[in-house]
Amino acid sequence: MPIRLSLTSLVLLICLVFPALAVSADEGSLGARQAHPTYYLPWVTAGGESIDLAIAGIEITQSTQTTSNSVPLVAGRPTVVRVYDTSPTGQPGDGVTVSVSATRDRLPLPGPPLRAGPNTATKT
Repeated sequence: MPIRLSLTSLVLLICLVFPALAVSADEGSLGARQAHPTYYLPWVTAGGESIDLAIAGIEITQSTQTTSNSVPLVAGRPTVVRVYDTSPTGQPGDGVTVSVSATRDRLPLPGPPLRAGPNTATKT
């Protein structure tokens, strides 16, 4: 029963809480599969300003998590998702919003995508 998260908008460091997703022991941890890839997002223009951001990391936890995100997720428990952004230009951006959706067995989970923001992305 693979679980996949899709990010459909720009992000900065934020926290989202949503019902837990099931990951069986033989498939490993969702967090471990999401620990290191960088997801590049298209240029977005808002209010005449273009912002170039990429997702530098995704952290999905229900309790204490290891740096490799090896603690498996359990269905029915509250879950926190943190998404970290990066900008190749170091340019801060205002009005950055994230939208997260999830699937189970390639079918969307019930309800609309979760949204957080707008926030300000800053150089760190």
